[in-house]
Amino acid sequence: MPGLIEQADNTHIGLFNSIEVPRLQMAQGAEIGSYNIIRGRGKVVMGRNAVIADYCSVLTTTRSAYGMMGEHCPPEFTDPTDADIYIMDDAYVGAYSTICPGVRIGEGAVIGAYSYIM
Repeated sequence: MPGLIEQADNTHIGLFNSIEVPRLQMAQGAEIGSYNIIRGRGKVVMGRNAVIADYCSVLTTTRSAYGMMGEHCPPEFTDPTDADIYIMDDAYVGAYSTICPGVRIGEGAVIGAYSYIM
Protein backbone atom coordinates (compact mmCIF):
# COMPACT_ATOMS: atom_id res chain seq x y z
CA MET A 1 0.00 0.00 0.00
CA PRO A 2 1.49 3.36 -0.97
CA GLY A 3 2.29 5.87 1.73
CA LEU A 4 2.48 9.63 1.77
CA ILE A 5 3.83 11.35 -1.35
CA GLU A 6 4.94 14.95 -0.77
CA GLN A 7 5.45 16.85 -4.01
CA ALA A 8 6.69 20.43 -4.26
CA ASP A 9 6.01 22.62 -7.30
CA ASN A 10 7.10 21.53 -10.76
CA THR A 11 7.63 17.85 -9.91
CA HIS A 12 6.76 14.93 -12.17
CA ILE A 13 6.06 11.23 -11.70
CA GLY A 14 5.89 9.25 -14.94
CA LEU A 15 3.63 6.37 -15.89
CA PHE A 16 3.50 2.81 -14.59
CA ASN A 17 5.56 3.27 -11.40
CA SER A 18 5.21 1.05 -8.34
CA ILE A 19 5.70 3.34 -5.32
CA GLU A 20 5.38 1.41 -2.05
CA VAL A 21 7.28 3.34 0.62
CA PRO A 22 5.88 5.02 3.75
CA ARG A 23 7.05 8.43 2.56
CA LEU A 24 8.34 9.86 -0.72
CA GLN A 25 9.46 13.50 -0.56
CA MET A 26 10.13 15.36 -3.82
CA ALA A 27 11.60 18.87 -3.72
CA GLN A 28 10.96 21.45 -6.45
CA GLY A 29 11.80 20.20 -9.95
CA ALA A 30 12.36 16.56 -8.92
CA GLU A 31 11.37 13.96 -11.48
CA ILE A 32 10.70 10.23 -11.53
CA GLY A 33 10.56 8.59 -14.95
CA SER A 34 8.39 5.63 -15.93
CA TYR A 35 8.41 1.92 -15.05
CA ASN A 36 10.27 2.30 -11.73
CA ILE A 37 9.98 0.29 -8.53
CA ILE A 38 10.32 2.34 -5.33
CA ARG A 39 9.71 -0.05 -2.47
CA GLY A 40 10.49 -0.78 1.17
CA ARG A 41 9.99 0.31 4.75
CA GLY A 42 12.23 3.40 4.64
CA LYS A 43 11.56 6.81 3.13
CA VAL A 44 12.94 8.23 -0.12
CA VAL A 45 13.93 11.91 -0.23
CA MET A 46 14.67 13.64 -3.54
CA GLY A 47 16.32 17.07 -3.59
CA ARG A 48 15.73 19.95 -5.99
CA ASN A 49 15.92 18.89 -9.66
CA ALA A 50 16.90 15.32 -8.71
CA VAL A 51 16.02 12.75 -11.37
CA ILE A 52 15.36 9.02 -11.31
CA ALA A 53 15.29 7.88 -14.95
CA ASP A 54 13.21 4.96 -16.30
CA TYR A 55 13.25 1.29 -15.20
CA CYS A 56 15.09 1.84 -11.88
CA SER A 57 14.72 -0.01 -8.59
CA VAL A 58 14.99 2.15 -5.47
CA LEU A 59 14.84 -0.29 -2.57
CA THR A 60 14.72 0.88 1.05
CA THR A 61 14.39 -2.72 2.28
CA THR A 62 16.34 -5.75 1.12
CA ARG A 63 16.82 -9.29 2.27
CA SER A 64 19.94 -11.30 1.68
CA ALA A 65 19.60 -14.42 -0.45
CA TYR A 66 20.11 -16.38 2.76
CA GLY A 67 17.11 -14.63 4.29
CA MET A 68 14.85 -16.25 1.70
CA MET A 69 15.88 -19.73 2.88
CA GLY A 70 13.73 -19.52 6.04
CA GLU A 71 14.41 -22.28 8.55
CA HIS A 72 17.46 -23.53 6.64
CA CYS A 73 19.32 -20.29 7.25
CA PRO A 74 21.46 -19.17 10.20
CA PRO A 75 19.51 -16.55 12.24
CA GLU A 76 22.06 -13.76 11.67
CA PHE A 77 21.17 -13.73 7.94
CA THR A 78 17.38 -13.63 8.22
CA ASP A 79 16.76 -9.98 9.17
CA PRO A 80 15.96 -7.53 6.39
CA THR A 81 17.94 -4.32 6.02
CA ASP A 82 15.81 -1.14 6.23
CA ALA A 83 17.26 2.33 5.65
CA ASP A 84 16.23 5.65 4.08
CA ILE A 85 17.54 6.76 0.68
CA TYR A 86 18.55 10.35 -0.10
CA ILE A 87 19.04 11.68 -3.62
CA MET A 88 20.40 15.18 -3.20
CA ASP A 89 19.95 18.34 -5.31
CA ASP A 90 20.71 18.08 -9.05
CA ALA A 91 21.63 14.37 -8.82
CA TYR A 92 20.75 12.02 -11.68
CA VAL A 93 20.13 8.27 -11.48
CA GLY A 94 20.48 6.64 -14.91
CA ALA A 95 18.05 4.14 -16.41
CA TYR A 96 17.95 0.52 -15.23
CA SER A 97 19.90 1.33 -12.04
CA THR A 98 19.37 -0.23 -8.60
CA ILE A 99 19.74 1.86 -5.44
CA CYS A 100 20.07 -0.13 -2.20
CA PRO A 101 19.01 0.82 1.36
CA GLY A 102 20.93 3.57 3.14
CA VAL A 103 22.42 5.14 0.02
CA ARG A 104 22.96 8.90 -0.09
CA ILE A 105 23.63 10.20 -3.60
CA GLY A 106 25.48 13.50 -3.32
CA GLU A 107 24.62 16.86 -4.80
CA GLY A 108 25.21 16.95 -8.56
CA ALA A 109 26.18 13.27 -8.78
CA VAL A 110 25.53 11.35 -11.98
CA ILE A 111 24.84 7.63 -11.68
CA GLY A 112 25.31 5.92 -15.03
CA ALA A 113 22.74 3.60 -16.58
CA TYR A 114 22.66 -0.02 -15.36
CA SER A 115 24.48 0.90 -12.11
CA TYR A 116 24.11 -1.00 -8.82
CA ILE A 117 24.69 1.37 -5.88
CA MET A 118 25.17 -0.10 -2.39
